[in-house]
Amino acid sequence: LVLVPGDGTEGIELRLSTLEPLRQGELVPELEVAGLAGKPPTLASQRGKPLALLFWDAHCDESLALLPKLEALRRESGEAFGVLAIELSGDVALVRRLTANLPWQHAVDAERAFGSLQRRLQVDALPHLALVASDGTLSKPATDLAGLMAR
Repeated sequence: LVLVPGDGTEGIELRLSTLEPLRQGELVPELEVAGLAGKPPTLASQRGKPLALLFWDAHCDESLALLPKLEALRRESGEAFGVLAIELSGDVALVRRLTANLPWQHAVDAERAFGSLQRRLQVDALPHLALVASDGTLSKPATDLAGLMAR
């Protein structure tokens, strides 16, 4: 980052902590976007039990294959964990249709409002699953989905 005096950037403050990857045990930042149900999905509302934070794309075959498997795993566990699914293509009508039978919190992030959170969670391919502990801290920064996909 280069700031040139007099170019209007004097007030810019670079906060490196918002760019660094989250580490296991660090608090996952709160989300700021409207959900499909109209009210904003929040990590705080999920505290008290673990949370699977899923980044996915409605046009991605791997993402679509993961949705029912993740729901089956959640049910098999006795609903021991919650799911917050963040869809990234922005096709709201399609997402509503695909998620109609999934009792999770859902958000569509067509504007990439979660960009900094995606960077901090190292979301570089979809689907991507991050596990958040019951206290809101990152349990695992990035989970290999191969085991879940093989179910």
